[in-house]
Amino acid sequence: MPYSTSVFGFKAYLVERKSPYQAIVAFSGEFDFKGEKVTEASLNGFASNDIADKV
Repeated sequence: MPYSTSVFGFKAYLVERKSPYQAIVAFSGEFDFKGEKVTEASLNGFASNDIADKV
């Protein structure tokens, strides 16, 4: 997944800027990132069916 590091970098940037916004990702399935399986829920911190309630 080539954009994974961008997601983490962008999240850090928003925190650094004390932004009230949060980056979220959307994709299907699981991907291996640095030897760890990642999903939407693991990266976003909530289940994908909760995205509408979190935005």
